[in-house]
Amino acid sequence: MDYYIIFASVVIALASLFLFLIWLRKKFALRESALKKRVDKKFKEISQLLAIDNESAFRTAIIEADKLLDFILKSKGARGSTLGERLKSSRGLIRDLNNIWFAHKVRNRLVHDLDSRIKRREAARVIKIFRGTINHLLNL
Repeated sequence: MDYYIIFASVVIALASLFLFLIWLRKKFALRESALKKRVDKKFKEISQLLAIDNESAFRTAIIEADKLLDFILKSKGARGSTLGERLKSSRGLIRDLNNIWFAHKVRNRLVHDLDSRIKRREAARVIKIFRGTINHLLNL
């Protein structure tokens, strides 16, 4: 008789755990879906900035893409207090670390070098690198 009670208790515990895991998976999927929508909206804004034939808009687009990458890395649990530190701690997550470092350095140059210039072609290349890395991170 005691075995039936133990067996029933184990079955109830497993069923509860199973239901909890289903609930957790749905909650996580909803959060990921909302994150992807937010990223899509931001990239639409960035694309609109690139469409403006203005160097200031190109700068803003690159800075916004860099901030978006930082946000995604934080949401994925990357450690560090700066984007550079988070990139270093994310070696296993990012496919082409050299390209994203290049894009981040372009952003730093635009922000810190008073005489720095950027043309549409280079801005589009940098945005493409950010977009590829962010899409990769979202699909992990």
